[in-house]
Amino acid sequence: MVNPRVAQSSLHFSGAILKKLLSMFRLLIYSLCTLYSLSLSAQRKVHVIDATTLLPIENVVVTDAQLGKVLGITPKNGLFLSTSQFKKLSFSHLSYQPLAAPVADTVRLVPRDYNIAPTEVTAKAADYYRLRAVVRSYQYVDSIPVNFVDAVLDFYVNGKGNKLEYRVLKLDAYKDKARIRENNLNRSKVEVDDNGLLDWVSAQHISTNNAY
Repeated sequence: MVNPRVAQSSLHFSGAILKKLLSMFRLLIYSLCTLYSLSLSAQRKVHVIDATTLLPIENVVVTDAQLGKVLGITPKNGLFLSTSQFKKLSFSHLSYQPLAAPVADTVRLVPRDYNIAPTEVTAKAADYYRLRAVVRSYQYVDSIPVNFVDAVLDFYVNGKGNKLEYRVLKLDAYKDKARIRENNLNRSKVEVDDNGLLDWVSAQHISTNNAY
């Protein structure tokens, strides 16, 4: 059986501990609030704005003017929080002139003046012009087409003169036996010298006058 006096003493002791804990908790909350208030009072709001438009400037790099340590970059509203330990700050931005100034509520940056001298651009004549052509050449016997040659060529015309060069991309020669026998059409490839076609192309279809 529990002694009533012992039970009452235990409850009294527990209540004293609880009151002491509550008192310590209140003291801790008060200390934290005091420290937070001191921290806020030690910070200073610095607004970085355009000296011409008075609009906030984003992405301004803020550094300690003495140590060169990067302290932060301004957000879209151009606001930077400075602590009391920094007496002089440097502000830099690609579009503005750099500035080193004491900590102030408002910092105005002057836009850079990029003066680009006018330049005259003269178009350069092309070294050569490329002309692609598809050519078909016929060989006649008694006014009847017997053979024909299909070719794909690239012609290169010198841009500074009238020199003409060429490159054969594809060359096929056919013999049309049906036109000779007046029978069913029967085409077959035959070998032909490149120069024969090119001589014909140069002589009959390509003029190398001054117009090129």
